[in-house]
Amino acid sequence: MAELIRNQVAALIATGLRAAQEEGTLPEFKMPAIVIERPRRSEHGDYASPVCLQLAREAHMPPREIAARLVERLPPAPFVGKVEVAGPGYINIALDASWLAAQVETILTAGERWGNVDIGQGQRVQVEFVSANPTGPITVGSTRNAVIGDTLANVLAAAGYEVEREYYVNDAGSQVRKFGESIYARYAQALGRDEPFPEDGYHGHYVVELGQQMAQQYGDRYLNLPRREAVRVLGTEGIARMIEEIRQDLAALRVEFDTWFHERSLYESGLFDRVLQMLR
Repeated sequence: MAELIRNQVAALIATGLRAAQEEGTLPEFKMPAIVIERPRRSEHGDYASPVCLQLAREAHMPPREIAARLVERLPPAPFVGKVEVAGPGYINIALDASWLAAQVETILTAGERWGNVDIGQGQRVQVEFVSANPTGPITVGSTRNAVIGDTLANVLAAAGYEVEREYYVNDAGSQVRKFGESIYARYAQALGRDEPFPEDGYHGHYVVELGQQMAQQYGDRYLNLPRREAVRVLGTEGIARMIEEIRQDLAALRVEFDTWFHERSLYESGLFDRVLQMLR
């Protein structure tokens, strides 16, 4: 992958400084970090560096004199059109027009890969995002997070990282129990039973719809089970339906995940208990 032009300009200046030192036209000094900026005005070129101002004290020379000696020893580069000393000692660099024109073909040939870099090559990174609770439909806020998270993952992938996109499904704990109790109440009510709704339950209309759908699909099957068992089963199915709805909404945004990690798997596998015992 191509190196950034900004970095190539910095390397060019560093090479020129070293050449001037080797010739004795500049004194010995510790090579600084070469700062490359974008000029505020287009007539000052495409890139500028204040490195000669940085070096003035250590080199015991006026910045413009350092700049003049540096410019004379800059090696040729196909992307450089013009180099000038400006102001108190800035180095202004304009890109070569014919080189810029040739980049159009490079961009068209590379297509979507143009601009990719390899700074993350050989490194793995996990981006966990959205991870909205599966006890209800995805919200506008979570949808916004989906766009931000997926964009970040795309940028990391374009930088050469091996990216894993993860959705952490929070399907364990008291909220899941409350969700199951809420669905059970709406399910029973849909079948004509006077079932009280839990005070701390989920009051959204989507829970009413879930209860009606399950009443239509299963009839009174779960009214004949022990209430605790019915709450668990209906809650588990409700979670599964919400996750599928969330998947579809995210797919409409073209946001896909490599991993859907279920929190309950930590408990069902015994991993949570094993780690807890180890820490004790």
